[in-house]
Amino acid sequence: VKYGPAAPAAIDELADRLLAARNPILVVSYAGRNPETPALVEALARTTGTRVFESHPLALNISRESDFYFGAHVATENVADCDVGVLLDVDVPWIPKLAHENPATWWSHIDLDVTKAEFPMWGFATNQRLQGDSAMILKQLLAAIETKTTAAHNAVIDARAGAIRREAAERRAKLVALGAQP
Repeated sequence: VKYGPAAPAAIDELADRLLAARNPILVVSYAGRNPETPALVEALARTTGTRVFESHPLALNISRESDFYFGAHVATENVADCDVGVLLDVDVPWIPKLAHENPATWWSHIDLDVTKAEFPMWGFATNQRLQGDSAMILKQLLAAIETKTTAAHNAVIDARAGAIRREAAERRAKLVALGAQP
């Protein structure tokens, strides 16, 4: 089945929400099956200052060297403080029993199967569902963000991205220290 682009109004809404977000996150699982997608995930993370978490990664969705990659199976610990989230080609973004979800978070779900028709139950909140090819939709989203970004947006995103880069450096230093222990 071939899917076309997402509706421009929906892309605009998602772009606006990401640009206005205080603490956006992206949870991804298998988008990297398309070799074009990891670079688009990285570009979205960098452009919007968004942490990327993998849930049950079935493909390389973002470089493990990226400052915006925050690990696999750890979205559970980070959904409580999220105000805008994107679920990208993911079936189970976190374990609900272990997560402290924020009921005020606005969620967009981008997937070939946004209804999860084959699941007997899919209990993750979504405010927006964009059914289609994630690479195509990410390209649309990045183009919309590029046209909407102002100097004020850039200042907020640059500050958030700086904090994310510092967190990434601290995380790497901890891993190096753990690796040095016998």
